[in-house]
Amino acid sequence: MAHFVQSAAIRNGLISLYRIYARAQVWRKGPRVFVNSIPKAGTHLVTSWLDRIPQLQNSRLWVRKRFVNAKGEYGERLGDYEFDRIAFDSQLATVRNGQFFTGHLQSVPELLAALHEGDVRTIFVKRHPLDVLVSQFHYIKGLRRHSKHGFFMGLGSDDDRIDVLIRGNNEPHIIGMADQLRAYHGWLEAPGVFAVSFEDLVGERGGGTDAVRDRTQAEMLEFLGLPADALREKATPAASATFRKGRMNAWAELLTSDRLSRLTDDDRQAIHEFGYDI
Repeated sequence: MAHFVQSAAIRNGLISLYRIYARAQVWRKGPRVFVNSIPKAGTHLVTSWLDRIPQLQNSRLWVRKRFVNAKGEYGERLGDYEFDRIAFDSQLATVRNGQFFTGHLQSVPELLAALHEGDVRTIFVKRHPLDVLVSQFHYIKGLRRHSKHGFFMGLGSDDDRIDVLIRGNNEPHIIGMADQLRAYHGWLEAPGVFAVSFEDLVGERGGGTDAVRDRTQAEMLEFLGLPADALREKATPAASATFRKGRMNAWAELLTSDRLSRLTDDDRQAIHEFGYDI
């Protein structure tokens, strides 16, 4: 199934057909796995790895925040979000044993309880917030079907686009970096959640080390209750609209000292709280 499709209608149609097929796999065994992150932090890197485990299958369910928000369409607003347990359980019911699904859901106690009670193994992926910002910048700029592409390209310069991603915006609503980090921070300390860093998974190809990558993959297999030899081959992410270069510390290529000066003390503190430094 092709990963990169600019047309939202074609892409959604293909996914819908695959979801029908995936829901029919009632005979499957193994854990149900939820891969969650801040947008552009590395879910594709992890799902590419999970795709190479015979005991697991991609359900192609992406839980969109607005679909599990009792307050409706404005689920992207941090202050206007109320987790809808019934809606989430309805979507979770379509994921069979031995399948994984994805999302970009902020940490709330009700969601953690739903995952625990549903016997779901959760992997939370974190990444250097400045690399996340740069990845978001290229993603929105390059993907015409993105809901904020038109607004983004209508800004006067790349400096303006970076400023919007740092500070946030009202219409269309873009969550500022510090607010976003704090909305997801609870995943780092949540019991029963495997919090893994993008940097530990990229290997030498992405600026890390293969030894750390292999050890981290082994730890994830153990967390998932799968045998140590379950991985068929080294995971090299496939082409995707959501995956660009897959390298750590690439933010310095775009974020000059002048652009970094736009970060407030609060932004820097939020980055530090998330486990990273500048």
